[in-house]
Amino acid sequence: MKRRGFTLIELLAVIIILGILMLIAIPSVTIYINNSRKESYVDSIKEVLKGSSNLINSGDLDTYDTDTTYYLPTTCIPTESGITSPYGKLDIAYIAVAYDGDNYDYYYVGKDEANMGVEKLTQYERLDKESIVTVDNID
Repeated sequence: MKRRGFTLIELLAVIIILGILMLIAIPSVTIYINNSRKESYVDSIKEVLKGSSNLINSGDLDTYDTDTTYYLPTTCIPTESGITSPYGKLDIAYIAVAYDGDNYDYYYVGKDEANMGVEKLTQYERLDKESIVTVDNID
């Protein structure tokens, strides 16, 4: 009578192969998830920046002094879906608005509960997933 099944060596080979695949897959998936979170964070910031632009353009705020930077807390800016971060609730976050007499320039600085955010004032056009870092303190 012949038995069918796997030998111990075959089982060990499969376990080793699976271990190697996991060593390759886990870091790749982790990097992908982190990049997705950062892109989501940037999209949230851009929505807040759009809300601040609408607030400024509507004339609700008196922001006509040249060579002046106005700091707007993100909690005061209306947005469609609310202000969120994939890492947690926004803790400290500001939109800086500078008016040069002709145009408004928008900047962002802030962090969330997990200390992820934008460390230094970053211009709207320069925000990307590379801007999102662990923030120790905000200048």
